[in-house]
Amino acid sequence: MARATFLVPLLFLALLAAALAACTPEARMVIERPPIEEVRIDIPASDEPATLVVVWGRRNVCVEPRRFAVTRERDTFTAEAVVFAPKHDDPKCGSQYSTGVYRSTLLDKRPLPGSLGPVEACKVYTVVLNGETHQVPATGPGVDCPPA
Repeated sequence: MARATFLVPLLFLALLAAALAACTPEARMVIERPPIEEVRIDIPASDEPATLVVVWGRRNVCVEPRRFAVTRERDTFTAEAVVFAPKHDDPKCGSQYSTGVYRSTLLDKRPLPGSLGPVEACKVYTVVLNGETHQVPATGPGVDCPPA
């Protein structure tokens, strides 16, 4: 009987610990790919490097940016955009749709022969974002590209 009395509080503590762990923000959130609204390559008016801009959908205020990684191989940029989102709808998060923006400077920092060089204005680049391919012209203020 003493053994059973000892096990009951121990079992209660184990269940309480599991319940508290499930309440942590990390347990209630997941990493996911957001809906993509727009992909563009901005060429600034100054001598600054170009920027890959990704506008992504935010289904409620609890969705947070998590990671945006970009690599380049010749004229193709491969990017991954992910967010931290609630596993379940939470009334505290609301339901107002908005957008977030990821930006990445497209600068080739390798000073080796055969360097990819800067992004060229008006050139169309392939951007593979979260496995989806986009053909994106590099444009910006003061950039007059001929009609395609």
